[in-house]
Amino acid sequence: WSSDVCSSDLYEMLFENDGEDAVAATKLRELYAALGRRDELAKLLETLIDRAMSAETRASLRIDLARLQGERGKADEAIAALRAIVDEDEKHVEAVLALSDLLEKTGAFGDLAELLEKRIGHAREESPSDLTALEMKLAKLFEEKIEDRTRALATYEAVLAHDANHAGALEAVARLTEANGDNAKAADVLARLLDAQANGDGAAIALRLAAARGKLGDDAGVESALRRALEISPSDVQARSELRTLYERTKKWKELAELLSSDAELLEKAHPDDVKVQE
Repeated sequence: WSSDVCSSDLYEMLFENDGEDAVAATKLRELYAALGRRDELAKLLETLIDRAMSAETRASLRIDLARLQGERGKADEAIAALRAIVDEDEKHVEAVLALSDLLEKTGAFGDLAELLEKRIGHAREESPSDLTALEMKLAKLFEEKIEDRTRALATYEAVLAHDANHAGALEAVARLTEANGDNAKAADVLARLLDAQANGDGAAIALRLAAARGKLGDDAGVESALRRALEISPSDVQARSELRTLYERTKKWKELAELLSSDAELLEKAHPDDVKVQE
């Protein structure tokens, strides 16, 4: 350990005499790290950054500085180092991803949203395959962390503008428009979501569609949605109950009779032993 201290003193003197001495700088970095002298290491990295002749070298040193500051629990200093990289090169992938992660961990959601918007701008021009994932992340950030439903809705809709059947975006737009009372838009999106549905949630979506159409006074649309729910899940209790109520209110007696008959058939299938006893 004492030899490392002596070595560090020597290399400090060499670096002080010649700030361009790359060997001395490298040795100092190694020794400071080995000795746990992280304050001195951080100052050395800052000095090297100031003296670096290329953006690539500065970025590499700042990545190391950000990592060091993060390990020391100095998140603000780490963010500052990464932000300096991005300010110089907005497309520096490693810095952008590390900065995104740190901003999220520290709750700097406004800054994170701004960074994501820049990434989305670049993705539109250079990396369309990344666009949807970035927009969905930004939309969820607006909805869940920043609690700006207007911007969240606009961002989800931006996804649908180039990926019309994206299930996550459709569900989000449906959820937000249901919440803000835009029943016409909710009904439109729920219908699209129902058509795109490939899992077992179809009946629940059809019930939501029926509710949205009901608020619009669209009885025919309500009936269609409820019948779709029963196509997906014939024994769905809520769909059957709402359809019976609709037929009674609209005086569609023939359809009501057919529904009641199918109710009876379902009961017989569910309780075959009771039917045999009665016979």
